[in-house]
Amino acid sequence: MAIGSPQWMYNSGEAYEIEQGLKLDADSYLSKTPSSSGNRKTWTFSTWVKRSTLGSNQALIGDRESSDNGESVIFFNTSNQLEWIWFNGGYSHGTSLKSNAIYRDTSAWLHIMCVQDTTQGTDTNRQKIYVNGSLISLTKTQHAGSGYIPQNEQPDFNSADEEIHLAAWRRTGGEIEYELDGYLAEVNFIDGQALTPADFGETGTYGEWKPIEYSGTYGTNGFYLPFKQDYTVEGFSTVTYKGTGASQYIGGVGFSPDLVWAKRRDAATSHGIADSVRGVRNILSSNSTAAEYAESAGNTLTAFNTDGFTVGADGNYTAFNASGSSIVAWCWDMGGSNATNTTGDIILVMEVQIKQ
Repeated sequence: MAIGSPQWMYNSGEAYEIEQGLKLDADSYLSKTPSSSGNRKTWTFSTWVKRSTLGSNQALIGDRESSDNGESVIFFNTSNQLEWIWFNGGYSHGTSLKSNAIYRDTSAWLHIMCVQDTTQGTDTNRQKIYVNGSLISLTKTQHAGSGYIPQNEQPDFNSADEEIHLAAWRRTGGEIEYELDGYLAEVNFIDGQALTPADFGETGTYGEWKPIEYSGTYGTNGFYLPFKQDYTVEGFSTVTYKGTGASQYIGGVGFSPDLVWAKRRDAATSHGIADSVRGVRNILSSNSTAAEYAESAGNTLTAFNTDGFTVGADGNYTAFNASGSSIVAWCWDMGGSNATNTTGDIILVMEVQIKQ
């Protein structure tokens, strides 16, 4: 999944509620490859995160380790500490900064803000991590041949054609590791500025740390990810999902579909087509010359919903919900009500043209 373009926000410093987050598991992450280099000395990363599991390496942000020369990765380690590793010629020639605190509450949202500024004269000020608005103590592990990141160093992170990852880290050879199992919300990457927690949050009435809208600029490669459904889908939409063999709702279509065409992606099985004109349980197969099949209740589709559709147990027709299968569904919105003409001896059903 690619990171979208920056979305600029102009409501200056007002407290507000984060409406949505992004759920990630061990098989999902986001990536972006900048077309040009940004500021490699100074940047700020801010996110809200809630982990679902503990005891494994889970990345927040990092670049692709392609040359072992100046890579960075920020993650929760197997001891549930926050850790920031900077490489300079391989893992044995880098610096690891680890939090003294241990984070083990899977029910809590944490605001984590990381600041790099290699222009600082004091070595301990060049990489900072804040949790819920407070600067945390970091213990340095010095690997062979390296100390803190040198003054005015320009790591590869934020370079042109250097892939940036959220919720994972790509090691040499291309393998993805350190996948986050949990939620991200309100992700900001600010290219070229060393900011403070006050740019992203404030202390509430009861001492809690709560978000505010960031009102500044993003720089060359900066981005903002609110994870909101702030788009309108018209006419056609595609969704993919995993079959369970039990009734489940499939959302994210963007409208209530009038026609759903489903197909397993992992097996050579029949297509399944259902529409609102003939009825949700009357199924056609595009790869067959057979007439429509009136499936029994509880199998195939069972309903067209506001933002998607519901599939049943799928005991007979595997196109829609076979257990463990990977399924794609192409969905059409016919643009309004269907019309029935009852004049004469033949009833003519007319479908409204798809909106363009």
